[in-house]
Amino acid sequence: MLYLSLDTATPTQALAITRDHDVLFEAQMRPQTKEGPGLLSLVDAALKHCQLKLEDIDRFVVSRGPGAFTGLRVSMAMLKSMALTLEKPLYAASALEAIAKDALPSDAIVAAMIDARRGELYVAFYDTQNGQKRALSEELLLKPEDFVAYVAHAFAGKTVVCVGPAFPTYTKKLQA
Repeated sequence: MLYLSLDTATPTQALAITRDHDVLFEAQMRPQTKEGPGLLSLVDAALKHCQLKLEDIDRFVVSRGPGAFTGLRVSMAMLKSMALTLEKPLYAASALEAIAKDALPSDAIVAAMIDARRGELYVAFYDTQNGQKRALSEELLLKPEDFVAYVAHAFAGKTVVCVGPAFPTYTKKLQA
């Protein structure tokens, strides 16, 4: 099975073409505008690199967020049109879950974070059980101080590892 996956939930857009569990192509870019004029060019370059045609893709996967509304809308519309035209399935995946899956397996709680702007974070908490990431919360919208209170209440005495593109932005506030 060939998958074309696209994530535009954060300012860094990501695209991957995979065959089952093997990554054939992976790229990230940080476009100048939110409208994503480079997304079609990126898809075209990825297909050419893999010596594939769009018709060769078996399944499309798009990030459903949470994240940048305009970017998500553009990528969803683009992949939905491709999937409908080619009569192929389209799946939506959580951006926070994808971030958490990249975290190294450990005994710690993983807090996947995306900057929601306006001083807020999109956050979801996960742990690892039998080698698989497991959600411990819904996707939440929290201010940094509410994040700290949530962690203190829900995960008292446990190690929480923060991952994702929002953590560098909010490190000082979270440590305070």
